[in-house]
Amino acid sequence: MPLNFDQNYFLGKYKYFIFDFDGIIKDSVNAKKKAYCKLFENYEFAKSLIEEHHLMNGGVSRYEKIPIYLKFCNLGSSSELIDHYLKRFSEIVIKLVLESDWVPGIIQFLEKIKEKNNIFIVSATPECEIKKLCTKLEINIPHQNIFGSPNSKEVNICRFFKKEFLREYIFFGDSISDSQAALAFDIDFAFRSYNLNALKTPAYSNYVFSDFENVIN
Repeated sequence: MPLNFDQNYFLGKYKYFIFDFDGIIKDSVNAKKKAYCKLFENYEFAKSLIEEHHLMNGGVSRYEKIPIYLKFCNLGSSSELIDHYLKRFSEIVIKLVLESDWVPGIIQFLEKIKEKNNIFIVSATPECEIKKLCTKLEINIPHQNIFGSPNSKEVNICRFFKKEFLREYIFFGDSISDSQAALAFDIDFAFRSYNLNALKTPAYSNYVFSDFENVIN
């Protein structure tokens, strides 16, 4: 598996491009960690558990994480309490994600893909929120090609996947859940390995790269 990223190679080999968001478009995995810590800042005894779980479960939605973190903090798990924390988390995280850096080279790579209808974003972020973020960030892909939770990544890929073009798809992700979604459809998978997930290279990946700027000439 190559450790470098050749933009022209991928543009020549594939027609349909699927991207996770956090850690692939925006370097916002750490922003999400900060948001969870801010959300539960009054429960210092649970901070290390929350940080470790979040970093070990990249790509898992907040709908699954927040009930777990409420338990870490010895709080209840009523639907009202979960909804309250989900709303507060959204308010905190939008600002932090917008302020986070772009993954190096991703803007240029997206610009090089001529057919914007063939670009898809599949995220664990709630769909209304990820659409709002992409609009604010002026990411130039069709609004209907942006997918989020509460649907799983597998369910969302089903919404646009064309089996007859199987070998023309490539999924760029940075988590085990991204790898599992790609494997479910037998889609080629490019795994971004960086400081926050360097020890978690998934069993299923066709490529490993550090960022979209590391181009082979």
